[in-house]
Amino acid sequence: MQQNWTVTVKHVDRMKSRSGKVYNKTNISKPQFYNPIKQNQTHINKIVNLSDIHKSIPVINIVVFGDRAFIRDVSHSHDIYVINRREILSFVTNQKRIIKNSISTDQ
Repeated sequence: MQQNWTVTVKHVDRMKSRSGKVYNKTNISKPQFYNPIKQNQTHINKIVNLSDIHKSIPVINIVVFGDRAFIRDVSHSHDIYVINRREILSFVTNQKRIIKNSISTDQ
């Protein structure tokens, strides 16, 4: 799994990119950012280490991008989710169904 991800940003005006090189002919910049899957995993590890919540309900690694984001080339395991904002409702509904079937109300 890569340490950093790259985002391609097309600038609509001639503003300067905050990070990454701006290619003048195309007005595109390609800054890198820390892999959000790894960042979430750090948060999950803290939750698991500081509480027992994970024994009752699953703690899910989900990365959500805005609707305009085009997600590609994302390699990860089957229990990590990388989705767009418009997919949240169906994702949560599906996870709720899965959890409801595997955890009793008392748990």
